[in-house]
Amino acid sequence: SAYLDYFDNKVFLVTATGQISYSNFSNFSSDEFILKNIKSNIQELIKYDEFYNSSQFGIKDILIHKDKIFVSYIKEHYKNCFSTSILFAKLSYSFINFEEFYSPNSCVNKNDTFFDSSRYDKMVVHQSGGRIIIVDNKLIFSTGEFRLRTLAQDSKNDFGKIISIDLVNKEKKVISKGHRNPQGLYFSEDLNSFFSTEHGPNGGDEINKIDNQQGKNQIQNFGWPISSYGRHYHDDNNDNDPRYKLSPLHKSHSKYGFIEPIKYFDPSVGISQIIGLGNEFNNSNNHSFLVGTMGSAKKLKDGMISLFYFEYDQLNKKIISSEFIPIKSRVRDLIYINDHNVSLMYLENNNSIGLLKKN
Repeated sequence: SAYLDYFDNKVFLVTATGQISYSNFSNFSSDEFILKNIKSNIQELIKYDEFYNSSQFGIKDILIHKDKIFVSYIKEHYKNCFSTSILFAKLSYSFINFEEFYSPNSCVNKNDTFFDSSRYDKMVVHQSGGRIIIVDNKLIFSTGEFRLRTLAQDSKNDFGKIISIDLVNKEKKVISKGHRNPQGLYFSEDLNSFFSTEHGPNGGDEINKIDNQQGKNQIQNFGWPISSYGRHYHDDNNDNDPRYKLSPLHKSHSKYGFIEPIKYFDPSVGISQIIGLGNEFNNSNNHSFLVGTMGSAKKLKDGMISLFYFEYDQLNKKIISSEFIPIKSRVRDLIYINDHNVSLMYLENNNSIGLLKKN
């Protein structure tokens, strides 16, 4: 896995194992170009083996804001206990000296009594969120629940949430809860809303619209694990399991007092990042978005390894048109570069950067 950002007319890439590199955007017009490496102290800060050996662990996003670089990552608090946390540093092209920006007070232990020995109820570090954006001097941060489902409804922890962290005093506020694994996050200034994408279980990937309510104390609730349009991976074997009575996955959100997604996918498409597109990109008067999807190239289903394009009508508060654009690779990350009116994608199947522009 790897993640992208754009700053100072340069494209930055960070791999899951913490390698950071960059290239001038002008180099993308060449048939060949070189990504220049930037050294850092990540290996001094993160020393547990899984970070470097397993794709579940590692870096989850990169964000460059002014002269600062932020990365979200899976932190091991102590043996077998993990959270999604954030490092930051002053941006340098020679050496980046990271320090901790934010880490929750608690972690999820792989030996928690909630888990059992079955294939589907072990701790899953992939369910960790990790998207970071900055809005109004606040860092907005998505987290997953590591498959300890009930954490998502408890406002007293950081898991299964979208969180606001003040860049100056690091004051934390929970914006929304009831999330399973939100790995896409975007803020629309025109709509004054956040858009998040969220992996469902067996079916039920979601696109959610979250009102920007900075300054208010209300926490918006998106229902997981009480409501979902997906199913548990082994529905035929949970009738007597008390954990599943706490996560019934009702096929309605609004009926149970939760916010409905503006779009859900069943079967799942392996949803990833979401970005907004400028009007110059597609000449539309509506608000246009791109969503990456992943899934398996070996078991290809509709919508997998594609881009999902949609237009959102604010007046009627719904998606009014959409289509899948086949990419033939897992789209792990997306960025839109206003300066050049293009979108860049990190494509996992062939470890490449794709460029999407107006024809």
